[in-house]
Amino acid sequence: MEEVKNKVDLSEWLLASDIDGTLNNKARNLVVRNYDMIHRFINDYGGNFTLASGRSPESMRKHFKRLDIADGKAIVLNGAGIYDYAEEKMVWQSPMNEHCIDMVRKSVKKFPTLAFQVITDKYVYLFRPTASARILAINAQLPIKYYYNFESIPKENWYKVIYTAIPPAINQVKKFIESLSKTTENLMLSSAWSYEMVNEDTNKGVAVLKLADILGVGSPKLNEVMDRFEDIERVNSLTLKQWIESRILTPNELARINNVSSERIYSVIKYCKFNGIRIITPEDNEYPEKLRYIENPPIALYARGKRLDDSAPSIGIVGARKSTEFGQKAAY
Repeated sequence: MEEVKNKVDLSEWLLASDIDGTLNNKARNLVVRNYDMIHRFINDYGGNFTLASGRSPESMRKHFKRLDIADGKAIVLNGAGIYDYAEEKMVWQSPMNEHCIDMVRKSVKKFPTLAFQVITDKYVYLFRPTASARILAINAQLPIKYYYNFESIPKENWYKVIYTAIPPAINQVKKFIESLSKTTENLMLSSAWSYEMVNEDTNKGVAVLKLADILGVGSPKLNEVMDRFEDIERVNSLTLKQWIESRILTPNELARINNVSSERIYSVIKYCKFNGIRIITPEDNEYPEKLRYIENPPIALYARGKRLDDSAPSIGIVGARKSTEFGQKAAY
């Protein structure tokens, strides 16, 4: 076969797929076309692929293994963890904080017959077990422990809580939990009979970003953004649909923008001001001219000390996480 010229390089892309109703068909079987496209994405174009699901690591195991992906990391439990099947351990996790556990405590007091399960790294804790709750607990494929007193449940490593009840009761639980929560991004009505919760500031999107950091994928494309939209006010007004249609940023870069809160941005600005650190962007005169014309120039520079002009001698220190062959030769 003649070698394909100018082949698209997707090594900076991380593609994450759900399982049920997405990768699999209604019979929960992997569609051959999906399997072939995933392997083409990985092997022909160098892309990174993973599964992102609400399933526990054990429940997801067979689905992940049959894809035969070299890098064994998958997003589990609605983004509460990243499990590495090659090393058989969580490489990143976000267990529930005290506020989330206290929300569950208050829901137990509010609804005396409410049943729920807690999925941890080793067990499923089943509280007030009903028939539907037992079925869901079995699906997690972990040892089950039964409890009827909330305070007797161990509080370490709660990754996900699943409430189970008839639809009218679940809707009441949903409204109550959302009235206590600081955000709803970690809450999900998974069916008419079940309602799920993970830690605050945790969801599949956050976990995808974390996995992208672990894999070292993604890069800024500031010049292309500014060339297309001309000014920062226009950029700030763009909707997610407009970002997607522009095709400038990769999915993980879009997810990164979508998940950074204004509070986090302001905290960085406040820290820099307090410590005498200047934040320099390409719109500033201090931004080095030599950097403006490189591929993917830095979106921001952080500087201390005396300001130097472009004609002054300079030294560049470059990270070697993904160094090129030329970079290695030049460095040594």
